[in-house]
Amino acid sequence: MLQAAEVASLDELPGNETLSTEAKTVNAPPKCGVTRLSDDGRFALCECSDSHPTAWDTVKTTSRSVLVLSTANSATILSIALKVQVPIVTTLADEGGQQYLLLLRDGIKLEIYRLP
Repeated sequence: MLQAAEVASLDELPGNETLSTEAKTVNAPPKCGVTRLSDDGRFALCECSDSHPTAWDTVKTTSRSVLVLSTANSATILSIALKVQVPIVTTLADEGGQQYLLLLRDGIKLEIYRLP
């Protein structure tokens, strides 16, 4: 899987590269941010969260999700709800011309989703 994602270790997922100007044209939903574009430029990966202030002047996250959007029309291709406290790492990968979403939950559970 690391080879498919073109990284040498799990620490390199999803990467700290800067997003291209194409990512700025994607109309991501409110409270979502584009974190990565697919190599072919067809998909944008977004991480979303919702939160509210608490009585202690802190912010409590109430929901999290990952979205894959079409860069052509910003339509949602895939949406995955996440547990609030479970750490995740996400990236988009290409293997044989097919695009995939790779999602690593809690550092041990790897999930792979084929994108259309």
